[in-house]
Amino acid sequence: MQLKTILLAAALVSAPAHALAQYRTEAPTAPGYRPGQPQVLAAPPPENPEAQSQQATTAFRRWYASAQRPALLIFWNRELSDQATTQYAEVSTTREQVQGTPESGAQSKVAMQEAYRRAMGPGQYAALDPMLSARLETAFQAAWLQSGVEVVDRTALIRKMSTVASKEDRADTQLLESVALEQGVQYLVEVLPNATQSSPTGFNFLVKVKHLPSSTVMAQFLSAAQPPAGPSRWAATPGGFEKRTENRTTPETVGAQLAVETMGRLVR
Repeated sequence: MQLKTILLAAALVSAPAHALAQYRTEAPTAPGYRPGQPQVLAAPPPENPEAQSQQATTAFRRWYASAQRPALLIFWNRELSDQATTQYAEVSTTREQVQGTPESGAQSKVAMQEAYRRAMGPGQYAALDPMLSARLETAFQAAWLQSGVEVVDRTALIRKMSTVASKEDRADTQLLESVALEQGVQYLVEVLPNATQSSPTGFNFLVKVKHLPSSTVMAQFLSAAQPPAGPSRWAATPGGFEKRTENRTTPETVGAQLAVETMGRLVR
């Protein structure tokens, strides 16, 4: 009995000491790590494939504001020719027409001659699928508009100029283009697509940027307009894990990438 009493008293005396020992005065270690062990490096932030494009457009916006927001005209799949007027060719065709019936024995052949004028202007630079061309052009122009650029519509501008042109000049598209370029447009961007199987996007684009008031070339370059690849991911395959990169090549991303590259050339 006396031994039990002694043990009970010892337990009561030592209880507060055990409770106090649960509190720490030093800073606790990170959860999951033992003292004295190096911590695992934090995971890197996810890749942003648009990071470079965002930097380029930000720099372009600053340049565009400092240049007093000049108007820009886009010639998509059209080349500005050095000819001020549209050339025409006189085309003559001859065909034979049979008159009369075999029964009457009065059959005769009459030569019919027709003449017409065919425009010899440049028109489109390359023959493209209309839907594909529309998707590329829409994405290209949208990138400029999203950057706050004043984009002048070629069709509307020529239509406006045709209202004050003579009847003969209304059919001369190149003459109207020449007059329209004097109506406050400062920069002309020509985009000439060339289809090629050797390009990762299927195209090589020839881009020309001209400052019209000074008749100077600001930029000229060739580009496949390949958009940045997407984030890399590990994929399980029969032979083990492989690192794969997302392919982001679409008409929309190609058109936007070409616009960003053109903006970068203007900022230089």
